[in-house]
Amino acid sequence: MKNTRWMALIGIALCIVLPLAGQEWQSKGLLLTDSSPDETMIWLDRLADVQPDRLILIESRDGSLRATYAVKHAIDDHIILKRPLDAEFLAGSRVFQ
Repeated sequence: MKNTRWMALIGIALCIVLPLAGQEWQSKGLLLTDSSPDETMIWLDRLADVQPDRLILIESRDGSLRATYAVKHAIDDHIILKRPLDAEFLAGSRVFQ
């Protein structure tokens, strides 16, 4: 029973990590404003070719927190996400795609 749980956890971890391992992230800008959990819209200092229906990576200013989110729309200087943020990201956090 314990082995089954460990194998399930390893399988889930691989499903999350492997798709990100081969992706080459390029800087798309910095957050202009603080973004709170449950927000679905973020504002960037510049919007450099952010593609809808692809993942973005948001990294906190100190690099201690990273999360990926799917882009629903990229318009002007903001991005609308397909699901709300899970954590707070302060202005100056880096956005990659």
